[in-house]
Amino acid sequence: MGKGMKNKLWVYVSLAALALIGVVSLRISTRLGPGVGGDATIYLTSASNFVKGIGLGIVDASGEFRLLPYFPPFFPLTLAFFIWAGVEPLQAVLWLNIILFALSIWMVGFLVLRAWAGDGLAVLASALTAVSPVLIPVYSWAMAEPLAIFLGFAGIGLTLRYLKQPGSAGLLFAAGIVGGLSILTRYSMAAFLAAGAAGILLLSPVRWRTRLARAASYLFAGILPAVLWMAYDLTQTAAVSSRSMESAVGMMARLNSFWPPLREVFLFWLVPDSWISSPPYPGLFNNVLLAGMVLGLGIALGWGGLVLLKKGASALQDPLLQFGVILVFVILAYLIVVGVVYVTTYPPITIGTRMFSPLHTAVILFLVVVAGLLSKTRVRFFRMSAGLLVAGLVLLTLWWGWRSARIVAQNAQQGMGFNALSWKQSDTIHALQKLPEDSLLVTNEEMAVYYLTGRSAYPLAEIYTDQPLETFSRYGDGDLSGDEAQQVFRQKGAALVLFNSITTQLEPIYGAQTNERIQALTRDLKVVFRGEDGSIYQYPQP
Repeated sequence: MGKGMKNKLWVYVSLAALALIGVVSLRISTRLGPGVGGDATIYLTSASNFVKGIGLGIVDASGEFRLLPYFPPFFPLTLAFFIWAGVEPLQAVLWLNIILFALSIWMVGFLVLRAWAGDGLAVLASALTAVSPVLIPVYSWAMAEPLAIFLGFAGIGLTLRYLKQPGSAGLLFAAGIVGGLSILTRYSMAAFLAAGAAGILLLSPVRWRTRLARAASYLFAGILPAVLWMAYDLTQTAAVSSRSMESAVGMMARLNSFWPPLREVFLFWLVPDSWISSPPYPGLFNNVLLAGMVLGLGIALGWGGLVLLKKGASALQDPLLQFGVILVFVILAYLIVVGVVYVTTYPPITIGTRMFSPLHTAVILFLVVVAGLLSKTRVRFFRMSAGLLVAGLVLLTLWWGWRSARIVAQNAQQGMGFNALSWKQSDTIHALQKLPEDSLLVTNEEMAVYYLTGRSAYPLAEIYTDQPLETFSRYGDGDLSGDEAQQVFRQKGAALVLFNSITTQLEPIYGAQTNERIQALTRDLKVVFRGEDGSIYQYPQP
């Protein structure tokens, strides 16, 4: 074994150990099963139906097959491969996420190592990823983000490799295709492809005409998979999205409402969720923390710009600086993509920690890269700043480790989503299972009913409306012409299964009138069952 390999051995062993820590944490977190919600149920069902030959989609309560509704297909197709190989669907997503978490922890450190930031910084980057209180919950759920994050950063890694070998057409197309698969997993990952294209355009050591041609080839390879899927989706469903364009007035309102949930996302990176709403210290301190984070990132960007101005184009051939520049592109592009979609479409996307988990990973890498760049300068102040930044990141690792340990313990005890004990022990679900198997069902929690009982149900359409009803009527007495669920409830004896979550679902529509609306909704209906978490009704027959 060569001296260089021996010197690196401790790094690779450390990365493997951190990957193992991540695997163990994730396995404990998912002791009761991975988190499953409405979207996850669609993913799992679509994957199973694909293997059965039904198609990549779901069968609704009317027996009609619907192509995977409004979701990119690569995650369920990946699950389908495991299911085809004989793995039970829930186990497939569990072990896929565990494998992806281990690979992502390793890859983050490996990318830093390959960029020559330093052995210790490579280990630090992997450590931050392994104990992140953002990433552990994300990888604990049966959702597409783990696969999207892995593919997105794998594509960035291949792009960086291409910049070292700018004549390799194979690397160029491989980087584009992997980035394209990340888009085919989560559409918001288009930001990663855009960042890669900007990196090729700005950082390639060839003439501009060649850069433009190669960036275009990269984009073509990346966009092609999504374009083919959208074309197929359009021919089958006549739509590629569940959202419509927001009005100009709505866009202005949405723009004003973008910052508060984004603020909570960024604060959660720094403090526990309970400290955001009820901090054990003056609430102003949260604003100071947030301002400090934004200011720190701004200073890092400003310093990087000064380095470029001082050293000129030659500085752009430094692999570590190239990595930092592309990460800046990723961060900015992701914020722009998500912000534009949030502001311009209806219904709005959810601004939450899961949505911004790819950005969280990019920020981790960016901070480590900045520490590496500062440590390589000859200016003593910058080297001291690098030491302070590294010390801060080490403390952050310990802080995140403490927080994640509590999150893992809570998930292991209570479960997540429809695998939570509260759902598994639901008396309403148990009562529903006792109904005849051919019973028609209407419910405000159709995905929970399907996941926990295997029965398809008609959705309570009212919870998806934007405007409140002018006149409150009981269910089954409303306008039946365009509401198949009310038709089967009144005319075919379907059971209305209302869970207590109906209150939170109707509050955004009715506000202070929510309880009045619910009382009117169920007034004089026949009560088949009344439990702690819901009730079952039937329309009274004459």
